[in-house]
Amino acid sequence: MTLEKVSIREMQRAGKQELPVEENYEFEDLPTKGPVYTVALVELDSTGLTVSGRFHATVEEPCDRCYEPYEREIRESFEEDFVFNHYIEADRPGEVELNEEDFYEVIDPEGELDLKDLIRQLIVMGMQQDRLCSRETCDIPA
Repeated sequence: MTLEKVSIREMQRAGKQELPVEENYEFEDLPTKGPVYTVALVELDSTGLTVSGRFHATVEEPCDRCYEPYEREIRESFEEDFVFNHYIEADRPGEVELNEEDFYEVIDPEGELDLKDLIRQLIVMGMQQDRLCSRETCDIPA
C-alpha cells in the first residue's frame, strides 16, 4: 500500500517526531513514464513540519523545435517547510518584509500532508520550459 498522505494528528499521538518515506508514486495526469521513486523524511516539531528528500522521475515531453516526443530524467532534492495555521496571524496590518527563510506553506495540525501532491508539484516545477531533444536530426521546422 502506497503512503500518499501523512496524518499529523496520528504522528503526534504516536509520539513520532520523524517519519521516513520510500515510495514509488504513479501519476496519470502527468507525462511521467513509470513510477516516480521518492525518498523523504517528514519531521514534526512544535511549529509544523519539514519534508526533505529527493525524487527521480522520467518524463516524456515534446521537443520545442521538432515537436517529437522525447524522454528525460528529473532528479531533484527538496526541502519544504509547513507551519501550523494557528501560528500565522490572519490580519496583519501594514506591510510585512519577507526574508528568504520566511517562505513556507500553512498546514492544519488536525489535517494531513499530501505527499503525493507535493511530489506532483515538484515534478511540474522541474519540467523544462525550453524543451530540446538534442537529436542530430532535430531542426527548426520551416
